[in-house]
Amino acid sequence: RRRDAKSALKPLQEQANEGEMAEYLLHHVHRPEQCQEISEAWRAPDAPTKMRGHEFFSYCRSGDHGAFIGAEADSPETALALLPALLRPTTRVYAGETMRIETGIAEVVNRTRRRG
Repeated sequence: RRRDAKSALKPLQEQANEGEMAEYLLHHVHRPEQCQEISEAWRAPDAPTKMRGHEFFSYCRSGDHGAFIGAEADSPETALALLPALLRPTTRVYAGETMRIETGIAEVVNRTRRRG
């Protein structure tokens, strides 16, 4: 079932402080028969180019189909716009922060970048 882009933004937490780039995790899902179409969407002439060369985690081999994509952006809407239009309706955007597990304590990894 497809959702519109506004409903994809509902699970968001806090936005970035003014002047900072926030970290987002984009969780995209699709049907098995859409794998080829999704791949082609990234190569389409009108596809966004800022994510080219960016690594992401695809879990289509597990039987469920989708991907987790990390991104830095000014806003949740900007993060979602980094994806081809075909992926946006079935992608949820989560604001958060990267953490590192150290001797029993999860610590925040400071990756905040200033816009500039």
